[in-house]
Amino acid sequence: MQTSLPKPTKSGHAAVNGVNYYYAVYGTGEPLLLLHGGLGQIEMFGPNLTKLAQSRQVIGVDLQGHGRTPLGDREISLVDMGND
Repeated sequence: MQTSLPKPTKSGHAAVNGVNYYYAVYGTGEPLLLLHGGLGQIEMFGPNLTKLAQSRQVIGVDLQGHGRTPLGDREISLVDMGND
């Protein structure tokens, strides 16, 4: 189940190893990176992200070929995504 999230304090795309990753930043404080599983996107964190952003800087990333991150020219590989 996906729910709406608060407006990010910063969002955009970052080119990493040939993939144009979408990211969004919420809240302030110590950084916390959230990575979704297969077939997911940032919105899947819903209420958890909202709660975490009350005391942390939460950074969400749509992985290659998911959400607002395009597939690009490279095949999806867990090893490559881990290296990114």
